[in-house]
Amino acid sequence: MGKPHCLVDPHEEGALAALATAHWNRVFAVNVTAQMLMAQAALPLMPAGASIVNLASVAA
Repeated sequence: MGKPHCLVDPHEEGALAALATAHWNRVFAVNVTAQMLMAQAALPLMPAGASIVNLASVAA
């Protein structure tokens, strides 16, 4: 299969204004931390010059 050359992480979440602080903390922990952990896992496998692309949307 070879080394990954990119990581694309599509993500959508509801309107930011409607989020309670506790829910925001959970969403942030799951989504932002997950992206960081995926990047940490992928980086050692990726060749020089490869890319990581994280996607997000405020439109649900």
